[in-house]
Amino acid sequence: MFDFHATQLNEVFLEALGSEEMRKEAEQKGAEFLRMQIYEDSFMERIMPAQTISPQMCDRDIHSPNLQVVIDKEFTDVKATTATFRGKADYEYVETERYAVQFHKIESPEYGLYEGELMSMRMPVQNLIRQHIAYHIRKKMDEVFIGMVNKAIADSGNVLTLSNEKRITPEVLVALRNILDAQGGDNGSYRQAATLLMTRAQFNNIYTWIQTNSQSGVATMPGITSGLTTDFWRDGYKYEMLNGLRVVTSVKSDLVKHNEIYVFTEPEQLGHHFTFNDDKFSIEKRHDEIKWKGYRSFGAAIGNNLACGKVVLGQDSYVD
Repeated sequence: MFDFHATQLNEVFLEALGSEEMRKEAEQKGAEFLRMQIYEDSFMERIMPAQTISPQMCDRDIHSPNLQVVIDKEFTDVKATTATFRGKADYEYVETERYAVQFHKIESPEYGLYEGELMSMRMPVQNLIRQHIAYHIRKKMDEVFIGMVNKAIADSGNVLTLSNEKRITPEVLVALRNILDAQGGDNGSYRQAATLLMTRAQFNNIYTWIQTNSQSGVATMPGITSGLTTDFWRDGYKYEMLNGLRVVTSVKSDLVKHNEIYVFTEPEQLGHHFTFNDDKFSIEKRHDEIKWKGYRSFGAAIGNNLACGKVVLGQDSYVD
């Protein structure tokens, strides 16, 4: 069925581009929409939510034109992992008493189409912004984050391989959280598990647990919930809960493998994620051609490599 509502929205969008004042307003609204899409669909943002700061609160990086924030380590006998964008995304271990959270700008490619194409489209222009720009930015953020996490885990050795286990089970969950909970340590630098990260397909396996009622999906044993009846809010987001842990799921199986499940401490014990809150959406119209792109600046680092870990399961039939 032809979507008249979508085509009408697109026509209004085109008309707005004819006025400089309306074009700026369209850019502002586009930036707000872009920011919402990035935050809602980035698993990095949910595991380590961003703190908004200003450029005046940053230090200069003597090795690049980028800004940075220098952080004093809470615990000096653990390593940190930082990300740099000098040509490509690289990761460095930091063993000194301080580490730097460097800011980087992620830009989407420039996308364009002609007026006739936009007017005939059966999807609203917001969908194009979501698919073209927001997807690119949040994918890059998550790619950098999971790269830092894997680098930190490689340093700490907080990885447990369970080749005989194919899917998440209560026993796997206990082993997973004990990667962090069982560390101990007199200096207090070892933290408790708080958040899990896995693919949505892997999380769906909890509905096969004998502790879960197959008809209602409601947990029947104390301490275990399916997430269908309990909403947990933190940092403005709703989370599913599993045995007292927040669960973040992702469909980005190229970044988070189906047979890998990650565990993290509370965000404040894990590291830092800063943003200038400078999400931009720009539109350019020349003759009958319209082009747009977006970008945002962010900086992130893991301040304690012992604050994350993962379990690697054996391959199951539903994964490649």
